Amino acid sequence: MIKIKDYIEKDFLYVVYQKDPIEGQFATSLEEAIILTNHENNLLHNLISSLKPTIYKNITNNGKNKDLLKENSFRLQQSFGNNSGKSEFASKLLYELITSDDTEKPKLPKYIQDGFSWLENKLRKEI
Repeated sequence: MIKIKDYIEKDFLYVVYQKDPIEGQFATSLEEAIILTNHENNLLHNLISSLKPTIYKNITNNGKNKDLLKENSFRLQQSFGNNSGKSEFASKLLYELITSDDTEKPKLPKYIQDGFSWLENKLRKEI
């Protein structure tokens, strides 16, 4: 396995990317990173089952085995790649985050959290 370098920082630029495995897998897209990070989250399961009901049923054995979402994250994220699926996934996820009363909100993937932490630290130093 190749060691992927740390994030890149220069002045006011910080480049973050998926470099560490999530649940033992390397995510190939933001969508897959969200799925792997939140594979047990009910809000995400409901979202995916509404967007891709047939694939979701096949992957999770009609919702009986939600753990299979993690093992099939690549297949699932590929299904979003066609016909504006990525945009639909992102917009519906944002909508659910804003409007849902569900207390268990999905988490951001670590590399996104790292980027926000860097930005917060930079802004605090500037104030």
